[in-house]
Amino acid sequence: MESADYYECKFIKVKFETCRLNEVNFSRTPLKGIDISSSTFQRITVSPEDLKGCEVSPDQAIVFAAMLGLKIKE
Repeated sequence: MESADYYECKFIKVKFETCRLNEVNFSRTPLKGIDISSSTFQRITVSPEDLKGCEVSPDQAIVFAAMLGLKIKE
């Protein structure tokens, strides 16, 4: 699924299980209720508002927090 383009999609009952989502474009595609936690990526295109309600792993949460400009301290 690398480099896939899901621009303006509406997902219903979609699972991304152990997918490689590198360079995937989710622009204007709400991910609420979508679980990507078992998938991997180095770079992904998604807006913060479309990411709301998406199920992610702790490592992915750190990547998304960095995309928002947060500085994470230990």
